[in-house]
Amino acid sequence: MNQLIKLFFFLMTAAFCHSFSTRAITSAHSLNFSYKDTTSRPPVFKDGGQTIDNLQKEYACKVIEFENWEDDDATDSSLTVLLINSRIIGSISPDKNQDLLEYVAAQIKKSLAYPQNYKSYYIIFVTEKGEGFMKGRVHSLGGEIPGKLL
Repeated sequence: MNQLIKLFFFLMTAAFCHSFSTRAITSAHSLNFSYKDTTSRPPVFKDGGQTIDNLQKEYACKVIEFENWEDDDATDSSLTVLLINSRIIGSISPDKNQDLLEYVAAQIKKSLAYPQNYKSYYIIFVTEKGEGFMKGRVHSLGGEIPGKLL
């Protein structure tokens, strides 16, 4: 019985440590790409980011983050744009989802200094819940928009 209790505590400790390390890495990775974070390397905007600020206000987002998937972030095949905790996402009818994604992608493409660097735009509305290492993210709506359609 004593060994069973020790095994139980060992497994619980291991699970907790794994959960903590995974969430800490995810949170740190997400923070590195935040538009408002001065240590990140967001795309270069010809309007100084004014369009992003307007989109953040229009869609009532906590923050807008960017991620590039290639090793060289200067030229990438796809630009991922995360709109975090938009308060209006539930009020949009499902038949308008594609129009919404295309509109956001078009606004971002227009504001980029070098839109030719991106072949597509992956727009994702994300719901973020929790605090610290218990923070989690769920995609509410998302899709990839080819740049040639914009």
